Amino acid sequence: MADYRPVLVEPPTGALFGFQYSRGPNDEAGILRVLRLTTNGRDLLLRFPSLFEALDGVRGPNMLLTSGTSWAPASNRFHLQLPVHGILQPVGVPEPAIQFSFMPRYEGDEPIKVSGRIGEERNEPLRQMTWHLIQRGNAGRSLLEREHAEIWQGKRGVLLVVGSYREAQVVYETLCQRRPDLRDVAEVLVRDTDSDTAGEGERPRGMVAAFARSGAWLLIAPLQAIERGHNIVDEDGGAYIGTAYFMVRPMPRVDDLSRVAAGLNRWGTDRLAQCREMKGISHVKALGQLRRDAIGELFRLLRSARPYAALDDADRRELLWTQAVMIWQTIGRLVRGGSSARVFFVDAAFAPGTADSRRSIDTPKTSFLHGLREVLTEAVESVGLGSELDKTVAEALYQPMIDALARIGGLD
Repeated sequence: MADYRPVLVEPPTGALFGFQYSRGPNDEAGILRVLRLTTNGRDLLLRFPSLFEALDGVRGPNMLLTSGTSWAPASNRFHLQLPVHGILQPVGVPEPAIQFSFMPRYEGDEPIKVSGRIGEERNEPLRQMTWHLIQRGNAGRSLLEREHAEIWQGKRGVLLVVGSYREAQVVYETLCQRRPDLRDVAEVLVRDTDSDTAGEGERPRGMVAAFARSGAWLLIAPLQAIERGHNIVDEDGGAYIGTAYFMVRPMPRVDDLSRVAAGLNRWGTDRLAQCREMKGISHVKALGQLRRDAIGELFRLLRSARPYAALDDADRRELLWTQAVMIWQTIGRLVRGGSSARVFFVDAAFAPGTADSRRSIDTPKTSFLHGLREVLTEAVESVGLGSELDKTVAEALYQPMIDALARIGGLD
């Protein structure tokens, strides 16, 4: 990165420097982070082919950007502000059959809700939810065991998706305590930096591809650790994991400033492109206006970390598109080689009105699943996009997910 520093542009606010303190659990000492935002790498990526034209008059190298999830119109984190010029379609691979179900669990009359709670408050509902999934039912088997043995005839595994490595440990420890007979068939993902101290049943993230050959069939992993980069396939190249249970509704942490940086850099890239096309205004005046507007956008982004139901339309669309990509990447681990997949959304927060009849009826503004179905359907119908090409891209990338959401079970 140091080699490119002379041609990297600053963030639209100018370089930022600050500190962030996060309180530790159980009154433990917290963490003090030093934060610096000095460059906008996204701008360099988009301008690379023409970077040195002004210097030597020679056009730079052609670029090929390949990704199945970098077209996500409202996402600050994933969307690249470049037109799509081609779609590579697999040949000879069947369209995967994907089944979605909303399956909240209950403690008495209360639906179990993890998302919306903070820190240690999330652990108890996670333990409750884990027990509902592993307790023996009909024929002496739990929901997870029936999924493995009856749905997949013992040939494919099951994935439990949580929000962090710490939550993965909570689920794994609960499983080992309440059902020690499952210890030999379950593993939990840990950070690669913890690989030297990994104990029995703990698998470093970089070795997750070997899970299919481990003899275990139940994997517990954080969403962002499993979403991309590793394929877990059997000896025939098909997906080894067949079913995923999303135990938490994915939402960004309120103290996650990478979300703010991504939003600021995307906003800055769009505004810089506009500034380069402006006529009749000095660069100094344009830059001054850019700085002032960027500070306003920075504070807007800082204020935008709110509960799902409290988000305005623009922030909700941004969140849904970003989380759609992460969920779709995770499901991608389940459909390699055209394999079929089953996906269960277990956290009641995915659709609180459906989970609890005492609440108001769910809408896209209150339910993550309804909102996800709405924004993806709008994309394939070109609502608000106005481009037939965008519709084609949306269909190619997300149609199986849209179809699964259209016929999702258990959702009002």
